[in-house]
Amino acid sequence: MIKITAKANVKEENRALYLEVASILAKASRKEEGNISYGLFQGTKNPSTLTFIEEWESFEAIKIHEESEHFKVNIEKLIELAESVDINLYNQVI
Repeated sequence: MIKITAKANVKEENRALYLEVASILAKASRKEEGNISYGLFQGTKNPSTLTFIEEWESFEAIKIHEESEHFKVNIEKLIELAESVDINLYNQVI
C-alpha cells in the first residue's frame, strides 16, 4: 500500500473554490481501480491548511490516476489556488 499526503496552504478567499474543486477530484478518484481511500482534511489549528490523504494499492494505480483527465484538469486548478503545496509518498513498512 502507498499513502500520499498533499498539503496545501490556501488563502481564506480561495478556500471555498478550493474545496469545490477538491470535492470533484476526490469523488472521481475514489471510483478508480486501485484506490483504497481519498480524503481531504482541514487543519484543526490552521483552517488554511488543507491536506489530501490518499491510499493506493500500487505505484501503477497512482500512475494511472495521475494520467486521468479528472486529475490533470483539477490538480492544475488546485495548484493555482494554493499558496504552497507539499507532496509526499509513503510505502508501508510495518
